[in-house]
Amino acid sequence: ELVYAKHWVSKDGLKKGYAPVSKTFRGSDYIPVNDFVIQQHLEGKIRMGTYAVKNQSMCSFLAIDLDKSSFITDARAINEVCKSMNIIPYFELSKSGNGIHIWLFFVEDVRARDARILGDLLITRAMDISDGIDMKSYDRLFPNQDYVAADALGNLIALPLHFGSRSEGKTVFIDIETMQPYADQWVVL
Repeated sequence: ELVYAKHWVSKDGLKKGYAPVSKTFRGSDYIPVNDFVIQQHLEGKIRMGTYAVKNQSMCSFLAIDLDKSSFITDARAINEVCKSMNIIPYFELSKSGNGIHIWLFFVEDVRARDARILGDLLITRAMDISDGIDMKSYDRLFPNQDYVAADALGNLIALPLHFGSRSEGKTVFIDIETMQPYADQWVVL
């Protein structure tokens, strides 16, 4: 079952973060994601995140986080590498609007280690084929570990298409060449 997290903000507004959703406070009795929760996220009533590693060492996606000034150039270079390898990347404009998550979805679960090797390969090849690209915008990979302990969840990534952000043109999937959101986000997926 897929564990998810919900965004929270302290009463004074000074602290915020994500916490896994469980039946008991800080318990390991996690509530699995369901259609109702997804609908709440899409309607903007909650903001969801997901954990990249499942079953301690497997994943169903790889996301590359780019978030500094060269993120557009770097994302386009990774796109060229993906095209040359017949890989279909999906580009999500970040919540801030100043970064991109490049999503790669796997047909079947793969080892997190293998997904990370693929991410490193894409970044290295993008640097090799592009004169002057140094990937300064690169922040991290999701998953950012090969393995998590049985009682751990690993790193979390916020999910795209939250209504509030989506209505601002953010956390949406974009055409990396034009930087414009796709008219129909659902067809993209």
